[in-house]
Amino acid sequence: MIDQIHDLNLSNQIIFAAHKVLDHKDLSDVYAHGRAATYFSTYEGFGNAFVETMLAKKPIFVNNYKPVYMQDIGNKGFETIMIEDGILTNKSVQQMSDIIYNPKRCLEIGEYNFELGKEHLSYEVLEEKLSSLFKF
Repeated sequence: MIDQIHDLNLSNQIIFAAHKVLDHKDLSDVYAHGRAATYFSTYEGFGNAFVETMLAKKPIFVNNYKPVYMQDIGNKGFETIMIEDGILTNKSVQQMSDIIYNPKRCLEIGEYNFELGKEHLSYEVLEEKLSSLFKF
């Protein structure tokens, strides 16, 4: 991914901030100050970073990692820019750029995903599912 970023001449537009963020215990400030978040995992469990980005009401750029993302998150209708197999294409970079540099669109996507998240991933939904499972 880093090689692709350099090959596509995007180095001046992307900030790798792990060295600055690791000292902080709360990532909410990072999400609050970003325009969008990438979720380019190649393997992960459910996807806490996705949920954190959704809660921050930021656009999300994702890698369709198998078999978890589409099955657990991607099929819910969230608006994302999705890449396949970790490969950035000119089309996906342009789509990301169109969102990042359009504050109104960033807000629309963030709000849409947040509302959809409440519908599918909220504590109330969890409580309802657990109650029916355990017959509370």
